Amino acid sequence: MPNDDDMNGGGILKGINLPEIVARPAGKAISRLVASVVDIPVAYLNARTREIQGRTDAARVVSQAVAKAVAKQAAQDPAIIERAMDALVASEYRKQSNKETIATKTIEQLQVIPNSSDADGAVAEPDPDWMNIFERHAENATTERLQDLWARVLAGD
Repeated sequence: MPNDDDMNGGGILKGINLPEIVARPAGKAISRLVASVVDIPVAYLNARTREIQGRTDAARVVSQAVAKAVAKQAAQDPAIIERAMDALVASEYRKQSNKETIATKTIEQLQVIPNSSDADGAVAEPDPDWMNIFERHAENATTERLQDLWARVLAGD
C-alpha cells in the first residue's frame, strides 16, 4: 500500500513532470489509484511465480525418477548398453572424420590462396566462439560439397 510520501505525490509522482497545480490536488488520488492497481498485479505475479516454481519442481522430480528407471533398465540389459556404446563410437568417429577431412581440404586451400596477415605480419587467430560454432557445423558436414565449402570458409577464401 502507498505510504504518506506516496499519497502526497512524493513517491509515484516524484519522477513525473506534472504541472504543480495538477500534481498537488491530483497527487493523492492518482497515487491511490496507481498504488491500488499495482498491488493486484504484484499479488497475481507472485501467485503465478509460486505456481510455475511448483510445476518446475514437480517436473524435476519426475525427470529424475524417469532417468533412474531408464538407467536401471539399461543396466539389466547389456545388449542395450553395447548398442549404445557402438552408436556413440560410430557417431564420434564420423564427426572426427568429417573434421579431419575439412582440415585437410583447408590446408589444400591455403596452399593456393595468398597468405593473409595483419599489417604487422601477425596471423589473425579465429575467435574461440566462432571456432566452437564452426566445429559443430564441420563435424556434421558429410558431403564433399559441404566439406569443400567449410574448408573455404576456414581458409578465408
